Amino acid sequence: MRRLIGAILCLAFGFALPLAAVVGWGLWMERRQEFDGITKMAADYLVELGLPATIGIEIVGPAIVVLTLILIWLIAGSKVERAKWMGIGSTLFATAVIALMIAN
Repeated sequence: MRRLIGAILCLAFGFALPLAAVVGWGLWMERRQEFDGITKMAADYLVELGLPATIGIEIVGPAIVVLTLILIWLIAGSKVERAKWMGIGSTLFATAVIALMIAN
């Protein structure tokens, strides 16, 4: 059961990471004001948590991604081919993007 859950988590993370990157890049390129609003809201939340203003979203965001990757890597266990399932998730995302581009 742990192997199944670990494989599903790795697959989901492999799909979600490039999805978040593409959505973030799209917001940054197309709607700069909305992206600035999201980063301002995140910065305000970090200040509420007690982090200094010098630690910005540029540091906290990648740290959250790396910590999530490490957590999923540990939860999946050693019997799961973690890199394979993350690669499959990334490939599924790429396939979905190409299918949407062709359909458009």
